Amino acid sequence: MGAATYEESKDRLRPDVLPGLRRVVRTRNPAARAAEAVVGVLEFSAETPAEIVARLRADGRRRCALLGGGQTNGDFLKAGLVDEVCVTVESWIFQSGTPLSADVGVEVELELLEAKVLAAGGPVLLCYAVKK
Repeated sequence: MGAATYEESKDRLRPDVLPGLRRVVRTRNPAARAAEAVVGVLEFSAETPAEIVARLRADGRRRCALLGGGQTNGDFLKAGLVDEVCVTVESWIFQSGTPLSADVGVEVELELLEAKVLAAGGPVLLCYAVKK
């Protein structure tokens, strides 16, 4: 995830919540976050998207979720590292937010895989394959 997404959600993504979940936060200054890091659980990195994915693959990861704002999502899309996009349409309107993706530089064509109501009167999950 990107640093802004981490800041917005760090209380819900604390290392003690879902301790088996590995979190990698992209930031320009990982050293500034060193006190928050937990080896193998919460990492801060200035690596490129390709470097992060290569490192996770080398560690045996086969799938990962990208939780990001527009810049992070755009960087991973631009690098061709996104296979699927899942968007949750919530049952309320936010006053502010971040675009799904920024500065991809190419058109990204999607194919709907699944549409599912997550809760009565609540959010809807839309999952798309990224056509390559």
